[in-house]
Amino acid sequence: MKNHKTQYMAFMAMFLAIEIALVLTPLGYIQLGIISATTMHIPVIIAGITLGKKAGA
Repeated sequence: MKNHKTQYMAFMAMFLAIEIALVLTPLGYIQLGIISATTMHIPVIIAGITLGKKAGA
């Protein structure tokens, strides 16, 4: 049981670090002329799929 909680917390920290990196750097934004797209939702979707509703919210 304890190992599962540690693994869950490590995955949450990893996805949070990826999300922070995408928000604070230009990596999360794609400039296509006058159109600006974002890729910041991808880690949230993956976290929601792999870790459940609580992590993806």
